[in-house]
Amino acid sequence: MIYYNATGKKVAIHEEESEGQQREFYDEIALYEKKVLYRINRRTGECTTTSLDTPFRPIAVPPNATYYGTYYVGSTVDPLAGFKVNSFGGDTDNGRYVGTWSYVKCVPVTDSYFGEQTGFVHWSFYDVELSIEDPDVFIPPAGCHQ
Repeated sequence: MIYYNATGKKVAIHEEESEGQQREFYDEIALYEKKVLYRINRRTGECTTTSLDTPFRPIAVPPNATYYGTYYVGSTVDPLAGFKVNSFGGDTDNGRYVGTWSYVKCVPVTDSYFGEQTGFVHWSFYDVELSIEDPDVFIPPAGCHQ
């Protein structure tokens, strides 16, 4: 699950990591304006804090984006079998990206990015909600210190 606040430059991620039979669950809270990343192990409560040196990258169509086209995800055989998306891409100061956004309301569908600091990152978005019910997802637990 990803929580994203473009105005406040904050990202919170609930993630699961699996290696063999072992599974760990983590929360990551990236506060770009404070330049700090919190990583919390949800099983143990252990929290690590690191400096966040990568710049905030909005998940939005940048003003200088190149329009790649409009196409359907799924099929056009039936209105319920797919949906229309727009694809854009281009360069940023720190890398290159390509993404798709829904034709209606410009909701993100995919976002792929390659940068020297981050390497390749790909996100697929589903069950997107346009608001965050609990803004506390961006507040690290009391045990986390910078």
